[in-house]
Amino acid sequence: MKNLLIVFVFTVLGTSINAQIEVNEGSKSMVEGTYNAYTVELENVQPDDAEDGWQEFMK
Repeated sequence: MKNLLIVFVFTVLGTSINAQIEVNEGSKSMVEGTYNAYTVELENVQPDDAEDGWQEFMK
């Protein structure tokens, strides 16, 4: 999981050099309860660009 997060961060960074990326670790509510999770906040990135980068990464 940690490796996937690192690859994702570098992928997004590579697609948008001016982006500010903040990764936080914390608890998030999910379907089966509250679990530890990483959240990624992207500043100065259009939502469509982030979604396109994630979809390309997941191929």
